[in-house]
Amino acid sequence: MGLSGGAADKAGNRYEDWWTALRAAELVRGRASSIRLEPPGPAGAGIEFQLEEPDATWCEQVKDVPSKGAWTLTAAGKLLPPVLGHLAEGKKVRLVLSTGAPELDDVAKRARAAQTLAEFETIITQIQASWLQSALAGWKVDGAAVDREAGWRYLQAVHVEHYSPEAVRRPVVTTYESLFVGDLEVIVKQLSGYLDEHVHQRLTGSQIRSHLLTVPGVRPRLLAGDTGTLAALAGTVERLVRGAHGSQPAAARPQSSPPTSATIRISFRYSTTQTPTYEKTPPWRYERSSTSFPSKPMN
Repeated sequence: MGLSGGAADKAGNRYEDWWTALRAAELVRGRASSIRLEPPGPAGAGIEFQLEEPDATWCEQVKDVPSKGAWTLTAAGKLLPPVLGHLAEGKKVRLVLSTGAPELDDVAKRARAAQTLAEFETIITQIQASWLQSALAGWKVDGAAVDREAGWRYLQAVHVEHYSPEAVRRPVVTTYESLFVGDLEVIVKQLSGYLDEHVHQRLTGSQIRSHLLTVPGVRPRLLAGDTGTLAALAGTVERLVRGAHGSQPAAARPQSSPPTSATIRISFRYSTTQTPTYEKTPPWRYERSSTSFPSKPMN
């Protein structure tokens, strides 16, 4: 028997929060540019959030219904009318379900496999064809009926994904452990609160990362081989050195020509005895002189 009342609502909200946190991590990693939770008006119809990725805008709906078994094609199909406007605008729709909807998933995959409407109609089953005919009778975008050609193209952009609650929770833990050092429970809670405070607003990865780094005890995790971060830190050291040199009295400054090369040594906590060293040589290039890094990130 499934959960009921407040317990079911709480479980569903937790599932939604975990999935949102997982997708927000794509922003922090630089794989997506922005997220907007619960956009007001038609922009938010039938979805939890929109995520901008380089190749598409994803409109994502998350449902945790552990007590009802697999979604039938008819039941899962009822999730589509609210998102037809997004599909008509060329966006992609992702339905994330804690209980599978294999029949709708199969129809969508067949739609993507077909090169033409005629081909699609030859590869779907009789049950699927009957469902689609019935569904199209009720599909409308801005008051206009959706024809068979448009219906097929809309189905191509629908992606159905099935994950149990635990299958969503685990990646949240491992993902944020790879991005930050600190109490993971606190990090995810702070992230959830930050997103709630900025509902309807468009957020970027840098905004989310900056907020999480204000949490006491949280700091970014330096990954092995992250030369971009090392170079950035070396640049910071260089600016500090220049600032210190510029603050000296004129009489105290050396009058000789500046050296043509300098070495900046930056030490980190790695599971190796070697210290990465970056040598700065004209024209201000950084070359790593120690190439041994651990295979896994360390605290």
